[in-house]
Amino acid sequence: MSALPADTTAYVVDYQEQRSRLTTFFRAFTVLPHLFYLYFYSIPVLFVIMYAWFVVVITGRFPERPYNYIERWERYASFVNSYMYLATDRFPPFNGNEGTEYESRFLLGPPKTEYSRVKAFFRIFLVIPVAFVAYAFGVVAQIGAFCAWFVILFTGRIPKGLHDLIVLGMSYQIRVGPFYYLQTEAWPKFTDNDVAQSIAEAGGVAGELAPPPPPPPAPAAASTATPATVGGFAPPTAASPPPPPPPPPPPAPSDDTSEDPPPGGLTGGDPLAG
Repeated sequence: MSALPADTTAYVVDYQEQRSRLTTFFRAFTVLPHLFYLYFYSIPVLFVIMYAWFVVVITGRFPERPYNYIERWERYASFVNSYMYLATDRFPPFNGNEGTEYESRFLLGPPKTEYSRVKAFFRIFLVIPVAFVAYAFGVVAQIGAFCAWFVILFTGRIPKGLHDLIVLGMSYQIRVGPFYYLQTEAWPKFTDNDVAQSIAEAGGVAGELAPPPPPPPAPAAASTATPATVGGFAPPTAASPPPPPPPPPPPAPSDDTSEDPPPGGLTGGDPLAG
């Protein structure tokens, strides 16, 4: 299981077409226990974030234990929001531990080795444009959830396009959290399709990325290559000796019908004749 690189976030939700009409109809009530728990869970997290701000501004480093504590809270908040906005149908667990089995997954890379003190000090101003973008994406998620509520009640399923619209609106809101809380310094991307695709190709396991694609195939062999070549290259073979010369053609038959040649090795007529 390979972790994401530092300064990287991702949000992935598995698509499930069939949905429960009953739990969807009462979703505003069934999510209430999680909303209360998330509210009280956020109180100590707020103090941890304030402590981390001082540490990062003074030392340029983010302590690992506060980093992981905030990450667990962010993961749990992503579970609750996924359930509330109808991106998932299963009641979420009351924890945000890494590796928790759930249809939505929030992924965050490890802390950076060094943070900019200036960016941390002025983070409250740097998040202003990001907050406006997050608000716009939040409106998209709300519109998608509102439409999905009616569609699920009438059909018992959610179209893939409507599901993707909800995830698109929620993704930026969830991935911008680490930027708010000083865990990342890079501006959040509008989408995380590259990371999400890698996770999906790996089977949807939290934190696991797909292996790199195989290298492209070797170019086809030239037309002059022999059939024994593979991938354009022939295996090395020992040099074969040249073929023996062909045998000489048989001599033409002689007009002389005698079996023995005449004396003197001549092949003409009798020298004493005439």
